[in-house]
Amino acid sequence: MRCDNLGHALAMQGRFVEARAHLLTAIKHRPFSPDSHANLAMASVQLGNDREALAHLNLASHLNPKIETRLNLAGLFYRIGSPQQAVAPVPSSAGDQERSTRTAQHLAWLLATSADETLRNGTEAVALREPRVPPDLFQTSPHARHLSGRFAEAGRFAEAVTTCEKTVNWLTPPATRSLQRSIGNC
Repeated sequence: MRCDNLGHALAMQGRFVEARAHLLTAIKHRPFSPDSHANLAMASVQLGNDREALAHLNLASHLNPKIETRLNLAGLFYRIGSPQQAVAPVPSSAGDQERSTRTAQHLAWLLATSADETLRNGTEAVALREPRVPPDLFQTSPHARHLSGRFAEAGRFAEAVTTCEKTVNWLTPPATRSLQRSIGNC
């Protein structure tokens, strides 16, 4: 346990080579510790060793399928060019609402923007996000801009344009909007 904590602390300081060494020792002593495997995977990613990271994230996910580990695994699959595999680790429902929403955001983005046409599914991407979109989204969150892309991928172009316009309006400071109106009246 001590090696895992030290390895994690070293990784947090950006000392990934040292962290990796301590985490490997931790895994020798406790080979079924999902946290040790997940921490080693994160250090391995920083060292550019995606293959090692993938192996340890897979193992960590099987030992204890925490949502954070599964999201990291999905992100790594996507980064190495395996979008089909990236969807598999993402559960359809997660524990608490915040994590469930974050999971849905990641999965919806992947489904809406994947270069792999067999994976891309705008309708499902919108369905994942629509129930979670608060009515005041455009006053509270810059993430609304992603929703317009999902609408467009789903063929819902009028909603995509409306969402995009609302997002631009949300991102434009009131003083700028006032200036735009006054220029438009010239």
